[in-house]
Amino acid sequence: KQLHAWNIVTLEGKTYHLDATFDDPVSTDGSRNLSYRYFNVTDQDISKDHTWVRSQYATRTSLDMNYYVYTGRYFTVKTDFENYILNTIAGGGSEIDVRIAGFTVTQADLQNLLFKRAKVSQFRVYPLDGEYVTISVDK
Repeated sequence: KQLHAWNIVTLEGKTYHLDATFDDPVSTDGSRNLSYRYFNVTDQDISKDHTWVRSQYATRTSLDMNYYVYTGRYFTVKTDFENYILNTIAGGGSEIDVRIAGFTVTQADLQNLLFKRAKVSQFRVYPLDGEYVTISVDK
């Protein structure tokens, strides 16, 4: 196992994990893939690929200052997710990065939404992993 450190931050009286290293990875080809998946997250979120001695720290469960919640990019209702994507594309946006919970999005869902409803010519999703959805579209 490789040793790794990250921060625990307190904002407005609530604590969060913040891992700036994991949010700024450099791929094998040298390109950068900036993300916000580790920006003010809960114990449950970060425990997917981080370990620590939990008994030495208070439990972190709040999502109030999570990047996706704070910026309005966290969706628990599928129609809200779809409307956000359609409105972003209609407003000229071509890069969409959101977090979802409580529903799933399939490749077929995105094809219907983007090709039929938003009328885009091409899109890429990286990755469609069930919780985070990052979409790049060409009109």
